[in-house]
Amino acid sequence: MDIKQSEKISYGLGDFASNGLFLFVSSYLMYYLSDVACLDLAVISRILIAGRIVDALASLLMGFVVDRTRSPMGRCRPYLLCGIWPVSVLFVLLFGMPELSASLKGFYGGTLYVAFCLVYAVMNVPFSTLMSLMTADAKERVQFNKYKCLGSNLGGVFVTATTMLFVTHLAPNQRQGFLRTALLFAILFTIFMLICFINTKERIQPAVTENKPDIRKALGSLKQNRPWILYCGIQFCQLTFMMMRQEATVYYAKYYLGRTELSAVLLTFMPVAAVLSAFLMPRAKRKWGARTCVLFGNGLSLLSILCTALCRQNWLGNLTFCLLSALGFSIGTGLVFVILTDTIDYGERLTGQRPQGIMTSILSFVQKIGIAVSGIICTQILSFAGYVPDAVPTKPVLAAIQIIFLLIPGILSLAGVLLAWVYPLRD
Repeated sequence: MDIKQSEKISYGLGDFASNGLFLFVSSYLMYYLSDVACLDLAVISRILIAGRIVDALASLLMGFVVDRTRSPMGRCRPYLLCGIWPVSVLFVLLFGMPELSASLKGFYGGTLYVAFCLVYAVMNVPFSTLMSLMTADAKERVQFNKYKCLGSNLGGVFVTATTMLFVTHLAPNQRQGFLRTALLFAILFTIFMLICFINTKERIQPAVTENKPDIRKALGSLKQNRPWILYCGIQFCQLTFMMMRQEATVYYAKYYLGRTELSAVLLTFMPVAAVLSAFLMPRAKRKWGARTCVLFGNGLSLLSILCTALCRQNWLGNLTFCLLSALGFSIGTGLVFVILTDTIDYGERLTGQRPQGIMTSILSFVQKIGIAVSGIICTQILSFAGYVPDAVPTKPVLAAIQIIFLLIPGILSLAGVLLAWVYPLRD
């Protein structure tokens, strides 16, 4: 089946928008709340925990909703159309903290972040499920995945490379700069998601007899799907790794390396590496298989983190090995939705059940738990070390930053290697 290139590009634009929103919030919200809005780290920790728990639970529930959705527009596409508008509005408001008392700032930030996470899950889980419904052709899926990765990571490059530039030049201070930058990005992301909605098509339709999936049977079938269970574990490690690095990067550059300007470069490495790897992943999968790619990627990240630690505060060495670590992460995660679809197909062959929405949402739930865990760890370790915004960092603070940027991500990479080693599916 030949699918138009325009549809694949449109699908990639959808992930440009989806990942752009996610990466902006994950990379800058903690810094914005601590150093711009001047909220206490304990309050920030509660905000992040609340939002990410809601995100995780909403992602889980959306899988059941997607599998039960029947509409002329398909199972997934309606949520792209309905979701992008409130997501964009909440995104702008989240970075528009007004001048309030400390308690009201905490209430404002917490309420908006929880609402943003809820609506983002309503949009993003169907978007992630969409690829499994657009085609049953394995080669076309790899192509869709390539454009998804390209779009996702070009969105990441755009956000990480330009955010602080826009923040600095669009307004006289960071408070107004973040607000205007968020507004600009929200308009762009909305346009791209609407293009995705208009130009994509769901070709795999539910059987006529398939009215409401038996949730008990669907969940029972998952217990037998060992590859999917293991891959959920791998994704937990990888998403926690990514969020720990993203949230700690600004602090690492500003306080440990003493060069704030390097934060934009370091944050750009991951999406740039992912764009490069997106061109290589289809060939790598054909030659070595998905399992080997995941194994190699996690191993490269682990080795690079060890080398980064040895470089100490040498900025050139840090840049070199952080780039290699980002490349390893990109290789390890570059086939995520291809592998997910493989596990969905495997489960259908094994049990006769194909609960793709539930499987996608549970995987997303596991990822979001990892994201929530990273926020708790980062804020608690910094708080325990006595972090004070814009103050000269003490030795405990510098050690805390190294722990959240290097030590814990290294442990997670090692866990990813071990789980990939026992992953059973081969191409």
